[in-house]
Amino acid sequence: MLDSSSIEVGTSFPTIVAAKDAIKTVLAEAQELWRTTYSDKQRFNIVCKEASCKFRVRVIDSKRNGVCITHNTPHSCSPATHFVATNTHSLQFLIPHHRAAVIDNPKISAKQLQSNERLQYFNQIPYLQAYRVKQAILTEM
Repeated sequence: MLDSSSIEVGTSFPTIVAAKDAIKTVLAEAQELWRTTYSDKQRFNIVCKEASCKFRVRVIDSKRNGVCITHNTPHSCSPATHFVATNTHSLQFLIPHHRAAVIDNPKISAKQLQSNERLQYFNQIPYLQAYRVKQAILTEM
């Protein structure tokens, strides 16, 4: 698992998908906003949602170096702009938090998942997103 200090130029990954997942997870846990500007089988580029911010992370799958981070510019915007980071509401970020609870009790309510997320991770998610998390985990099973 990566932490925010390990998103550095030259960090390598087995695949582009692994790089995307790792970077998105690190940024979501740091509660930083981002948007994807380009994503395909060979490249992945994200920037800050704040237009004036210089933040950028770029991953390329090259024949010479494999999949690695080629650009990493930190946020130049105020941390206050990241106060409501909606990226932490994504299924990709939430499913690992609640997989064990849903597997243990498939009849757990979405309201309970919402409460668990708020108490354990200090992340307030909408009811509908908690319901979607539950349904995605049940589908996995």
